[in-house]
Amino acid sequence: MSQVSLPPGWGKDPMSEFIENARQNTFATFVNSKSDYKRLLDIDGAYRAIIDNKVFGSDWFMGVFLSWVRVDSP
Repeated sequence: MSQVSLPPGWGKDPMSEFIENARQNTFATFVNSKSDYKRLLDIDGAYRAIIDNKVFGSDWFMGVFLSWVRVDSP
């Protein structure tokens, strides 16, 4: 993964500051909370299996519904 320079003004307004804080928290969780990150990977993997119809097969509606739930979850 290559380093990306932050654009000028990034983090200076409330929205980009929030996004940057979330990004930094993601990195911190990856580095400092391996077991929590692994659990999130497992949950994400379960959703991906369902959405990719690996669990529900031809029940496409369940995959669509769960992809909406996954995106819309707090």
